Amino acid sequence: MILHAVQQLETYGNAGVHVADAMNELMYAGDFPEKESLPIIHELLIKKWSYKARSWNVSVNEIDAKKIYEQVVKWKACDIVIVNHHPDLGLIVLNPKNPQHQEGLESLKKNELIVVYSGYQGKKESDALCETAVSKTIDALLGKKVTVPDPLLKGSFIYRKPKP
Repeated sequence: MILHAVQQLETYGNAGVHVADAMNELMYAGDFPEKESLPIIHELLIKKWSYKARSWNVSVNEIDAKKIYEQVVKWKACDIVIVNHHPDLGLIVLNPKNPQHQEGLESLKKNELIVVYSGYQGKKESDALCETAVSKTIDALLGKKVTVPDPLLKGSFIYRKPKP
């Protein structure tokens, strides 16, 4: 089942659909093994697509999701995925470039575990720019004023609304 789910997500990724958007769409349709989400994310993002990742416990009381979205949506060089390990709801997979995921970002609570991933959807190996995207995403979540290098603003990783 994990292999099939990874292949499904990879197909979506090859079509330019963000992994969080694809996972959520498949879960809502009942076509995704929600209990297997974490191993699927690890298999696809870390093993197959070689994403950079960093875990972080939320250390602020309030997150300004709109401000984060307005910054991160401009970062077109690489893909960014935020995974919230919610104590009651389980795994919540977010696309910070998707305006509909702002509510998920706002619901992050102090001390909750999140993991920020960044990479190129298997198109090439993750590099220092992906590491910068991870660091800057965490800085944005902290409410810091974020300045990013120009190369992070250029590329093809933009939000594409999933087609029904």
